[in-house]
Amino acid sequence: MRTDSLGANPHIYPFNEVYEMLSSGRVEGSENTLSNIYSKGFYQKQKYMTVSNHNYLGYAVLMNHEYWSSLPVEHQNNLVEAMDEVIAWLRIYAKHHNGIC
Repeated sequence: MRTDSLGANPHIYPFNEVYEMLSSGRVEGSENTLSNIYSKGFYQKQKYMTVSNHNYLGYAVLMNHEYWSSLPVEHQNNLVEAMDEVIAWLRIYAKHHNGIC
């Protein structure tokens, strides 16, 4: 049964299966960031693409609290500073990579 006015029937699949699903024709398109579409080669298997600039691709860095607390404060501060630097750099990189700048 179609679920929307465009005649689409959306499904959720694991990300690592999308390329094969597109290649085999089991799905005709995907919703992804431009960086994923390019780096994973989805553009080679999708005939059309709509660019809506609505995506967000975020990552989390996690650490066990007990382990974090066992680190010297100087190491904790250095890690926080490094993460802040990477976040600032990555935001600029993502804008350029996705054609926003």
